[in-house]
Amino acid sequence: MDQEDDEIRRCFPEYLSEDYNEMINYVDDCLRNLNNTIIQYKDEPSIMKRIEVKLLQTINQTPDLEVLNMYSDVYAKYFTKNQIFKLTKYLQEEPSLLECLRYIQQEQQLSWVPMNNITQNTVQDLQKIFNFNQGKVAKHELLLLFFPNLIPIYYKVLEGLFSQKSSLKLEFQIFIAIIGVASTGCEQLHSILVQWFIQVSDNEEWIKVGYKALPQKLKLFINTCKILSYCPHSNLLQDSLQHLFEFWTKQELVHGFLIFSFYNGLGCYSLGNGITKEYEINSRDGSLNTSMNSSFQSLDVTERLVNLIQTFPKDEQNIEYEEQSQLIQQQEEIESVGDLQYKQLNQVFSKYFENLDYPIPEKPTILTSSQHSFELNVVPLLKEFYPQGADPLHMFLKEIKLMTRKQFGNTKDIDTIAFRRAVWLYGENMYHYQQDGVKYSVQQNGLLHRKLKNFIKIVSQTPNKLNSSHLKEIPIKFKPDEITHIILLTIAAKIETQLIYLTRHLIKFI
Repeated sequence: MDQEDDEIRRCFPEYLSEDYNEMINYVDDCLRNLNNTIIQYKDEPSIMKRIEVKLLQTINQTPDLEVLNMYSDVYAKYFTKNQIFKLTKYLQEEPSLLECLRYIQQEQQLSWVPMNNITQNTVQDLQKIFNFNQGKVAKHELLLLFFPNLIPIYYKVLEGLFSQKSSLKLEFQIFIAIIGVASTGCEQLHSILVQWFIQVSDNEEWIKVGYKALPQKLKLFINTCKILSYCPHSNLLQDSLQHLFEFWTKQELVHGFLIFSFYNGLGCYSLGNGITKEYEINSRDGSLNTSMNSSFQSLDVTERLVNLIQTFPKDEQNIEYEEQSQLIQQQEEIESVGDLQYKQLNQVFSKYFENLDYPIPEKPTILTSSQHSFELNVVPLLKEFYPQGADPLHMFLKEIKLMTRKQFGNTKDIDTIAFRRAVWLYGENMYHYQQDGVKYSVQQNGLLHRKLKNFIKIVSQTPNKLNSSHLKEIPIKFKPDEITHIILLTIAAKIETQLIYLTRHLIKFI
């Protein structure tokens, strides 16, 4: 199997060179290997299926039109065109890399509307991601074509978090990312990271066995990550952090936790969007697509929500909201994390943890922004100890918070800051962190329907339990990119909140 995997791997490009002649020569070698491999294994269905899957991946996840066309010709020659490439199980409309490349060449229009212009620079950023991933733009990354301006910042985060120059070994960096996605139950990202880990590390038992095979340094770190992922406001976090300094330097800890929080959020993002497995093929007569605007929705409050957003007061500290907060639906004021049903991870993921059981705080206190602020307290500390990761991650979170197309549903030229802020505040509040001066009953109950709040909560806390019904129950006609933006806001708020609680305790020891 390993020999066959190596043979198949040599059939497909793992990098795109800026030197055209070098790239074409490299791709020609790969194609020559591919034709020879197909001839050799044409009577072995299992190997041919793996080749077909890899071909479809290359055709749909390579940001170079010439290379893509070369492999499309091979696919047409050897395989029947009865398969479909699908990014997500939930979204009716999703971006296409092929469309993007043809759009740049002015060969066709886009079937989706990106938030910003897609340019040649966008393609170059995707090529950097392709090279970073050693041969593909992953499915969760293709979904960022909804938000082209986010793509270069996302790449800078990857480049900053994974560094050969760090005192933290690369195998530790990748394994911490694995723990981040494993704690969400995300198969798509887990498979990508495990393949990368096996390429750079001799410690395959860390993957096969899990927690029991790990060095004590990683075991202690993972115990802290578990608290950060599920219950960052717990007092257990401080006690867990205290034990790490025997094995970890301050720089290593900050670096490691930045990786964990980012990939923990990325796992929620992948599952929230229903991203399919990287190597999954779907027949054309069996699409996984589920429309978000199906007849399952018995109520549509989109227009009323648009009117509410347009009239929503900008200063929540001195307003009389009256009955406006009940325009959509009367709801509870502040939900507690105490009713959280913790993730039930399958063996693929649970093996990385000693256990998933620990007490939930009975009466957790609220931490406020005046006590510990992300901008004033967290960012300076992170940048002091690991600036190459902290800087781009800070930019990434800010871009998610600020980006907008000034449109809500079919209504254009609308300032959506009130709605975006409500999502963000709810994402923080579920972990008992609040901004000073904000009337949370107004923000959450006025702008967020309870079904939407339930969706946000599941994405942040138990994304592996999400299914299409949670989307279909939301009586608001969100466009696909709006759902993805809500998910991005949710996971960005979670990342910030994790880092707020982490640094609040970490500063006591450094």
